[in-house]
Order: sequence, then C-alpha cells, then structure tokens
Amino acid sequence: MLRRVAGISGFLQWAPAVGVTVYGDKMLSPYELLILLLLPAIVLTSFEFRRLAFWVIAMGISTMSYLNSLNRSTSAIYLQYYLLVIIPHMMLFVQIFENDEATRAFFISFVKTGVWLGPLAVLQFISPIQITLANNTNYFIVSALHRTALFTPEASILAALYVIAISLAIYNSYTRIEPRIPSDFTSYVSMVAGLATTVSTSMVIVLPPLLLFIFRLCGVPWKALLRYAVVGSVVLAVFYFVGYESRVSGGDSSSSSLLRLASVLGGMYVILQHSITGLGLGMNKNVEDAVKVIYFALSHTIIKKSGIDSFQIGLMAEMGVLPGVFSIAFVVVCYKTLKKRVSSIQGVTALIAMLAICVSFVSMLTSGYRGLAYCWLSLPAGYAVYLRNRGKSDLPVLDSAVPLVAGDG
Repeated sequence: MLRRVAGISGFLQWAPAVGVTVYGDKMLSPYELLILLLLPAIVLTSFEFRRLAFWVIAMGISTMSYLNSLNRSTSAIYLQYYLLVIIPHMMLFVQIFENDEATRAFFISFVKTGVWLGPLAVLQFISPIQITLANNTNYFIVSALHRTALFTPEASILAALYVIAISLAIYNSYTRIEPRIPSDFTSYVSMVAGLATTVSTSMVIVLPPLLLFIFRLCGVPWKALLRYAVVGSVVLAVFYFVGYESRVSGGDSSSSSLLRLASVLGGMYVILQHSITGLGLGMNKNVEDAVKVIYFALSHTIIKKSGIDSFQIGLMAEMGVLPGVFSIAFVVVCYKTLKKRVSSIQGVTALIAMLAICVSFVSMLTSGYRGLAYCWLSLPAGYAVYLRNRGKSDLPVLDSAVPLVAGDG
C-alpha cells in the first residue's frame, strides 16, 4: 500500500493548482485530499521514536510561530493547515523514504509524469488560444499566453519541477540506481521541451549549477564538461532568440528578477528582526513595506509586493531561523552521503539525497505557495537520509499498522 501511495504522490506533485471544491468556495488539491484521507494511518504509523522526534519538532516550531504571530486569528487558519496537511505530508514521506520499494515508486512516477507532460506543455505553448488546466482558486495565478504552466499555479513552478526531474534523471543515468526511471533520449527531449515552454529564468539560473554539481559528483572530466557547456550554450542561445527575447525586450524579465531579489532581501531583513519566532504562520505578506523600499532603491519605481519569492526565505520569515537551520543541516548530511557513496551506490539513499539537494536549491529561488508539496520534500528527504546513515533498519508500511488500508498490498 505504501508503494502505491508513493507512486500516486509522485504523480500529484505536478498538479497543485488543480482543486476540488470541499465546502463553499474552499478548494483542496487532490494531493491534499489524499493526505486527509490517509491522516489516521499517517498519525498511527508515526508513533515510532525516530519519526516522533521529527513530528514533535515540526509541530513545536509551527506552534511557537503561531503563539508569537503578529495576528493569531489569521495564523490559526494556517496552523490548522500545517497540522492537518503539511506536517502529515512530511511524516508520510519520512515513511516512504525509509522503504526502498516505496522510494523507487515515487521517483519512477515523478520523473515519468514529467516525461508524459512534455507534449502537453508544448501543445499549451503553441496554442493560439489560452488553454487553462488549473482551477484551484487557492493557488492559481493567471499566466500570460505562450508561457506554459500546465497544472501548476504559474510557469516558474512548472519550471522548478522540471529542473528537479531532469536533474534526478541525469544523476540516475550515471549511477544506474533505478533502471525504470526514464533515461532515453526521447524522454530528455520531452522534459527539456516542457521546461523551455515555461520561458522561465529557472532554466538559466537554477539548472546549469545543478548540472555542474551532478556531473562533477559523478566524475565527469572537465574536458567533457566543456563540451557539454558548448552544447548547452547553443541550446540556451536558441531558447533566448526564439522564446525569451520578447520577455527581455518588454522588460518583463528584468522587472521580475528585480522584484524577486527585492522580496528576498526584504525577507532577510525581516528574519534579522524576528530571528527566533518569525512573523507568524501566513504572515510573510507583511514584508510589503520592506520590499517596496528595496525595489525602489533598485529600480526607482514604486511597486507593491506581498510575499517572498523564495520558499526557504519565506519559511524563515514566518517561522524563524530554525527551519532554515534544519534545512542546511540536512543538505550537509545529504552532500556527505553523496560524496561517500558516489563510487559504490547501494540502495536508493543517494537518490533521496540528490532529491533533497535539488529541492533545497530550487526552493531558494521559487515561491512557496501553500499546497506545493514538493517545496517541503527536502526536510523529510534529508531526515530519511540521516536515519538511513545511522544504519537502523525499521521499515514498516502503512497497511501493516492500521485497518484503514489493511488488506491491500
């Protein structure tokens, strides 16, 4: 059962802006509904010492942030969401990443979904009329014509998912940890096409450093890297002249980048002022004044911006520095694991570690819209790598613990 849940989760990471009306005008994504359905099972199977420690820390940080919030009435809504969706989601993935077969099912489903969506992304991009596939009013942002978003809130979110999927596929191609993860030329073309149709700066800013890290980690010599860089430069040049030039000439790209930088700097200023507890859950919109001042200093233009265009910075602005400290600690653990195991890979620990690093890096530069489950994957993935490195094998599955999912395996 856990393996099936993991496969479904990998598929649903790509559809956060698809919503189902629950009551009134409130919508939940299919992934959130899945978590709520499995909530009793997740809670019962989390009563194991190592998982319980992670659970208590996450609940403690969230509750402390709520108690010190600028507005408890607003933060209470978010605390409820954390306790019912976010934290159970993390606990579910601690269990998934402790189980080899479930982990493999997640990675196969996640990368294959990216491959399958490639042609649909191209179709949405070249369509002369707007093809809107998202309907979740909680997260959906109307994007411009000829920028692909598919089932995500906006194009940059889809780009982030593709960057992670491509990075994982390339790393797996070198290490051959899981042969069922797509690695053929057609699959890469499909994913690169999906990424290109987002016309996102993530393709230029985020993917190249990740690929350099992966290639060097896998022992690719510098001469080969130079050849890859030449080919990549040609691809990026074609991408620029065909799809990206209009964004640059119209000022959309530069203003977007400056606004992203201003929001991050504004968030860092807030973190310094409220380093331990943060502003409170859901309160990172209160950086608006700081962002306005910083953006004016950079562009001499006044603009309003609520929220922070970085999941990691936004998380620390809301909840204090502790989540950031844990993220950095887990990234260090994952990096050391990759360096240690790259020559002799055993199991899927290295894939989990690579996922944690990719998600951490991407989410530094990607907005953390609530409901985007992939933004939270770095924490349970890093924790699972830590548990695996301790060498204590305790790999129970959901259907062995609770009647809710019993009899299906």
